[in-house]
Amino acid sequence: MFNSDGGVILNFVKADKTADFEMALGKLKEALAKIEKPERKAQAAGWKVFKAAEPGPGGAAIYVFIIDPVAKGAEYSVGNILVEAFAAEGQTIYKTYSDSYANPAIGALLHLTNPKAILVWISVVALASPADAGHFRMIAVVAGCLCIGLIVFGGYAMLFSTSSARRIYVAIRRWMDGCLCVVFGIAGVRLLSSRT
Repeated sequence: MFNSDGGVILNFVKADKTADFEMALGKLKEALAKIEKPERKAQAAGWKVFKAAEPGPGGAAIYVFIIDPVAKGAEYSVGNILVEAFAAEGQTIYKTYSDSYANPAIGALLHLTNPKAILVWISVVALASPADAGHFRMIAVVAGCLCIGLIVFGGYAMLFSTSSARRIYVAIRRWMDGCLCVVFGIAGVRLLSSRT
């Protein structure tokens, strides 16, 4: 689900699996046309697919989903749409689709090199480490951040793989974003006002 009027999704596909991926996308388009539901028709009208001319990391092909306008309240799960239209055959098509994706390490690399994430963790380490912290304290702080990251993002991956969790998140997203804004704002003020 999307909580905005438009959305963009990047897909990194194995170079030797582009034919399989495009076959699955063709079946997805067919499924959206076949299902007699207004929300599926709206999804079909606003869901466009583009392929980048240049390869991505590791030679992966990059496919971009541009969804504009978003069908409000509709679920954009490719697997669910395929199964809804083609039943058991849809599961087979979805497996072909999911097997086409490149190594998850590409996504991890993109996240790890995200400047926002890097600055957040630098802020956490700075707040948790006094000026006279020794080597052991610094190692403990960094190790703690690593454990938190693994637990939090692993938990996110498991939690948001369920449709019910995604619906709840969409409902409380604005409140959650507001709370996080306050927390990070306070942390930023503390960093700016701290003395070395």
